[in-house]
Amino acid sequence: MSPVITRAVKQGQQPGALVHVGEKKVDFTEISIMEYNRGHDFREWQTDDVAELAEILQTDDVNWVNVIGLHQVEIVEQVGHVFGVHDLLIEDILNTDQRPKSERYDNYIYLVFKILYLDEENEKLKTDQISIVFGDTFVLTFQEQKSALFEPLRRRIRQNQGRIHQAGADYLAYAVADIVVDQYFLIAEYLSNTIEAVEDELVEEPTRETLQTILRLNRNLLSAQKALWPLRQIFSELQHIESNFVDKSNHIYFRDIYDHVLHNIDTLETLRNIAAGMLDIYLSSSSNKMNEVMQLLTVMSTIFIPLTFFTSVYGMNFNYMPELAWRWGYPLLWVVNIVIAGSMLVYFKRKGWL
Repeated sequence: MSPVITRAVKQGQQPGALVHVGEKKVDFTEISIMEYNRGHDFREWQTDDVAELAEILQTDDVNWVNVIGLHQVEIVEQVGHVFGVHDLLIEDILNTDQRPKSERYDNYIYLVFKILYLDEENEKLKTDQISIVFGDTFVLTFQEQKSALFEPLRRRIRQNQGRIHQAGADYLAYAVADIVVDQYFLIAEYLSNTIEAVEDELVEEPTRETLQTILRLNRNLLSAQKALWPLRQIFSELQHIESNFVDKSNHIYFRDIYDHVLHNIDTLETLRNIAAGMLDIYLSSSSNKMNEVMQLLTVMSTIFIPLTFFTSVYGMNFNYMPELAWRWGYPLLWVVNIVIAGSMLVYFKRKGWL
């Protein structure tokens, strides 16, 4: 695993200094392009020549330029400059610890948020930052690593399904964002199923592993909420935005994403409250279990106190103990001990202590 570059490397540098902040997740930066128009024309290719991107700006076709891998700063910088992206914005793209946000410029709009993935092996959530820059005829997306998440959208473009070819770059930007937000539904469903499984364990027999699952669940919920909450403001603004390159007819689609975001926020908030309550239930259950153990030990100790008293008395080595000479002394001592122990057991049982 490559070392993570932190914000410390940027300390003292001038604004707009381009430094990749984050982990190197791929070996090489890849640039893929999809070009299409209303006439059903379509092209798709990959390139390592950034200068080639300048040619696609000469047409009125919609172009989706996807950049995978942000560690090669010079390539990301060149792609940004071809499309007139400001250095401060490129700096934000290279910072993979960016807070989800949206910014509006004269010729384009910038969106950045987190894609959540489930690491099933470790049962935790992983994040991948995606930056979207879209203008009149282009959509730029920057990701840390490859993902099959957008393959259904690429298939729709290749097969000319839906209204994707009839709409502009703003609709393509919506489609990309919609897939990311829909991924949160899957994460919420997974977290909900995990909570149900843990609830069953809490009712039956909670273990130390149950506690670990609850703590891991709380961390996952916190990560999901941290990534999701800022999207509320982002899409609230987009559904009312006035721009030359955002068609008003597409406001309803951004409003749909906004509704999905609110739905996911409510779901995660509910799950977070349930998970917090589950931790309290686990602690109470552990405390009750310990109390039951202590109660049982106390009852057993109480039963053996009088028995210990008798055996200790007759275990003394005095010469003049008349009971020691009795023929039935030994059996009598056992009868007395059994009667006392039995009577105490019956008494504790009636009290509900056993």
